[in-house]
Amino acid sequence: MTRSTTEAGNTVIPWQEQQTWLEVTDSVRHILVRREGELAGLCTTAGELLRGIEALSAPIDSLCRQTCACCSDICCRRATVWYDSVDILILALAKRPLPRAQIRKVRDSRGRSACHHLGGQGCDLPRSERPFICTWYICPAQTHLLRDTDPGAVQQLLNDLSGLKKQRKSLEEAFIRITVI
Repeated sequence: MTRSTTEAGNTVIPWQEQQTWLEVTDSVRHILVRREGELAGLCTTAGELLRGIEALSAPIDSLCRQTCACCSDICCRRATVWYDSVDILILALAKRPLPRAQIRKVRDSRGRSACHHLGGQGCDLPRSERPFICTWYICPAQTHLLRDTDPGAVQQLLNDLSGLKKQRKSLEEAFIRITVI
């Protein structure tokens, strides 16, 4: 599956050109139609994954409301994120609409770079439609807040995220086994 590359120290986001993005998403759709019967179990797994992500939405959004507004280094501005192949695969298997384009950075009115989905109240995408990195990354300020308020909560959240990561990896491996090997 495709990963980002770097050129001269800068991260190069895969599938930035709209034509390439459409080719990738159309290819995934085509594979799903041709191998529908073989992939039925993975469709169930993808739905479970998205429900797991959605279940974490409230606690993670609460952390964001408490930390991001006062943060001087907001990750939606600093980090370079993108939909990876597993993000696309999960959405397609779960029969959810695929994003119309890859994530890109834009300049705000003050000339600062930020994810194009960053709005005045945070991300304008539902959590299950965001790249997974936007869910699993818990910044140091959020980890500190959790440890101060509920030490058990941080471990539970990390366990839940670890479980989702393993489930994503397993789904990716099964997809490759079914469609490539």
